[in-house]
Amino acid sequence: MKVIYEEHVAVRKKPLNLQESDLHLFKDELERKIRETHVLTLHDVYLVNSIIFSLSRLKFYTSYTYPPFDNFGLKSIGLNLFILLKMSKFLFPTKKESLLQAVWIADRRSNEYFHWLTDALPRLVVAKDFVGNHPLVLPEHYKKYRYITESLKLFDIPVRFCESSTKLKIHELILPSHTAMSGNYNKVVINKLRDIFLLRFKDTAPNRLIYISRKKAQKRKVANEDDVVALLEKFKYEVHYFEDYSFEQQVRICAQTKSLIGLHGAGLTNMLFMQAHGQVLELRNENDCHNNCYFSLASDLSIDYYYQLSKGNKNDTHTVDVSVDLNELQRNLELMKASSK
Repeated sequence: MKVIYEEHVAVRKKPLNLQESDLHLFKDELERKIRETHVLTLHDVYLVNSIIFSLSRLKFYTSYTYPPFDNFGLKSIGLNLFILLKMSKFLFPTKKESLLQAVWIADRRSNEYFHWLTDALPRLVVAKDFVGNHPLVLPEHYKKYRYITESLKLFDIPVRFCESSTKLKIHELILPSHTAMSGNYNKVVINKLRDIFLLRFKDTAPNRLIYISRKKAQKRKVANEDDVVALLEKFKYEVHYFEDYSFEQQVRICAQTKSLIGLHGAGLTNMLFMQAHGQVLELRNENDCHNNCYFSLASDLSIDYYYQLSKGNKNDTHTVDVSVDLNELQRNLELMKASSK
């Protein structure tokens, strides 16, 4: 095992419009322990249905193939029972194949936009000095996600998609650890990833003001969005539906963006393509003190973070519809405009 980054404590910059009464929403994330990052080189292991197993060591590498969470030990018993059920494909595979070399960076949630960009790709950044000509192995269904296939073009690495029913023996597997608990980041690594995306735009002066609309989404919407958009347009914000764009278009737009506004959701992940010293305003479900992934990401990318709490129709941030206070939004827009001069 090769340790790349030692365990350390991340210290986050507070929101620029923080109200003391809201401090409790962010206090658990103002300082966060970031795990050690390392790379394993394994020999003669099997990959079956996104599970990595060493027959000689009788070991599952579950912490590398499942999302990182704080109480992994408590959940590992049930998780291993689930894995054993899935391992029936290890005993009775439809196909058997082998590879001399490979790299693995995926977990069971990394096909999702946010997790692909902030959990999986940072592992590839960490592994780059060990990769050589190793192909990246991904589950077969990852083919259908354009943001996965398009983002990998920047890494100049061959990709091998593997069906879940295939028992793949890998003679040498490069296996980087997760770089942080999901929703947290190794600041050095996430900035290296940003640099890869922005390499073609390093001479671009960001000046666009962008609002990410979720009007076409199935859930988590702004109930009074027409009024919100009318106000934003007075401040020269453009309205965009990122689900209509290619990954390349999203990178290009955000590389040109000075200020990004959106409701909590995957679209805000695109601040990863913004240059340092930009601005992000996150419209948040009131009383949500758990979903701080975008606050933490903005801090680590040296982007000024603003927030606005909005009345929701339920407590669940992932399915809530919110109503945005227009007077408060205008105050935040004026504050952001003044601070950007």
